[in-house]
Order: sequence, then C-alpha cells, then structure tokens
Amino acid sequence: MGAMATRGIGIVGLGGIALNHLAAYRDRGFRVVAGQDVNAGIFERVRSELGVGRLTTKLDEFLATPGLDVVDLAIPHYLELRRPVIERVAKAGKALFCQKPLDENLAGAALLTRIALDAGIPFAVNQNSPFVPGFAAAAAILMDPAKVGEPYWFQIENRGGLWFESHPHWGSRSRWILAGMAVHHLALVHAWFGPPARVSATLQKDPTRPDIRAENIAVVTLEYASGLKGLIVNNWSYAGPAARPHPTEEVVVIGTKGSLTLHTKEITFTPRGGSPVVTPVDGEWFNDAFGESMRAFLAQLDGGPKHPSADRNDLAVMAVVEAAYRSAAEGRSVAPADLLKEVG
Repeated sequence: MGAMATRGIGIVGLGGIALNHLAAYRDRGFRVVAGQDVNAGIFERVRSELGVGRLTTKLDEFLATPGLDVVDLAIPHYLELRRPVIERVAKAGKALFCQKPLDENLAGAALLTRIALDAGIPFAVNQNSPFVPGFAAAAAILMDPAKVGEPYWFQIENRGGLWFESHPHWGSRSRWILAGMAVHHLALVHAWFGPPARVSATLQKDPTRPDIRAENIAVVTLEYASGLKGLIVNNWSYAGPAARPHPTEEVVVIGTKGSLTLHTKEITFTPRGGSPVVTPVDGEWFNDAFGESMRAFLAQLDGGPKHPSADRNDLAVMAVVEAAYRSAAEGRSVAPADLLKEVG
C-alpha cells in the first residue's frame, strides 16, 4: 500500500483553515489519527464533523499517538508560536508539513527550516497555490511552447473586503497581507517562472481601521533576468461592486504567441490573432489544493518526487516576501538573492 493509505496524519492547530485541510484529507481517504489544539472548545466539531477521534490539548500526548507519521502544523505563522512546536516535532522525529507562510520574516523562516533539516526529518511548507486545479491546468498550457510562447507579462489581482470571523489575530502584527496572502501568488509565479531578479513594492494601511496595525493593500512588481515582468495586487480594503476576492483572484499571463486569463474555475486561452477558447475547470482551491498538496508530500514520503516546497526550497519565496517589505520601507528595488545570502 502507498503512503496515502498508510501514513498517519496529525494536525496541530484545529481552528480556522485547518478544518478545510481535515475535510480535504477525509475526502481523499487519508488517515488522520490525531489533532492538538490549546482550545478544547473546537474538539466536538472536529470529532463529529470530521471524524478525528484522538484530540488533546497536550502536544507531548499528541506526538505520542500510535501511528502518527506526519504533523500538519496549522497554528498562526508567528515565530514565538511555531519554534517550540517545531523543535518538539523534530525531536520526536515526525515528518513536518507546515502551513504557509513558514514565518512573517525570512530570518525566522530560515531558522525554522534549519531546525527541521538539522533534525533530519522530512520537511515541506504547504504552498498550496500551485496545486489549485485551475492553476495546475494553466501550468500545463504555459509549458506548451506552441500556445502562449515566451511569457513577457503577468498580473494577479485579488480585491475584496476583510473577513475576520475565523482569523481574529489578523492585522494584529506589523506584517499582514503581503506575508499572509500575497505569498500565495508569489509561490504560484515562483512555480511557473522561477525566482525574480528584482522586487519592488508599495504597501498601504486602511486609515479608517485603526485596529489594523499592518498593511491591507500590497502591490508587488517582479522583474526577471529573462525580461519577464509581473504585477501582483492584493487589495483587502475594497468594498465596491466588482470584487475579485480570494479564492477567485484573476490571473493574466501574456506571451509572444497568446495569453491566458483565468481564475480557479475557468481558463481562457487567446492565441495571438485568434479567438478565445474557454475551458471550465473541475475542482476548487478550497479544499482541493489543500488535499493535493498533502498528497504530494505523502508521495514524497513514499519515495516519490520531493514536494515543490520541501527542504530549503520555500526560502526562495520567503526571500521575495522579505524583498517586497524592504522595498516598501526603503523606496528601492531589492534582489531576493542578496537576502538569501544574508540567511546563509
């Protein structure tokens, strides 16, 4: 039997998006053996709706679960919360699948990566955007040189209002939408186009929301050695009639032979000088991307290819996040490669 049928998954942090992860794992027949959270109030819902029987507030008890092979870490992406958990997971020798972003800062992400790799455990960050069915289908078109040709421009726009119900900590730190949401799109274009040479960014806070400490608008420009350029807009201060809220953000890629315009449910390919071809897509970001990303990690544990964000690979994405914050603060473009050198 393969890893997907035999590996035991446990999840740390059961509120918010973890419920989507658990539903995705259940629907794919993955074996979830335990859950841990400091808030026992979520246990009844997890037990009744998602069938996870072994639930505890104690991390050591969770890590001692018989048959636990993979820890899915879904607590907020703050170093002071994640470091002690990752250290204990590493000491226990469990494979670690950590929800994006690994940390708010590149230095913190590098530290957590080092802890996992020094312990010799299988480790990956769950950058799930490349596993969104619509984005995966678009990647196949991009890889066909007869269709789009050589891409020279892309843009991604995500605009909508704020939704705090399941994320009460949002906006409470000095970094927010860029690290927590734009990272999805930065990981996607990294999977498609590789690392950019230069990054520029501007950030904005909503002045009508004094309770929000960090940016809720982030605009990032990427420039590549090939000449490709791109723009990623995350506007979480929009209340107008033409929203493009996550997970229905619009993605455009323009190449020398044609262009793609897509969202998670539909892809339109327009050959240069030709008519648009519209293709509907089966599957959703929520919950398919979560399930397929975990599937790739389980396959890695079973001897298959490494997850795209395994080991140190995700640090290249975090370097772009860090470069964007520095660009906005310093008013200049920043090379992510220089920042990777800083963290070794």
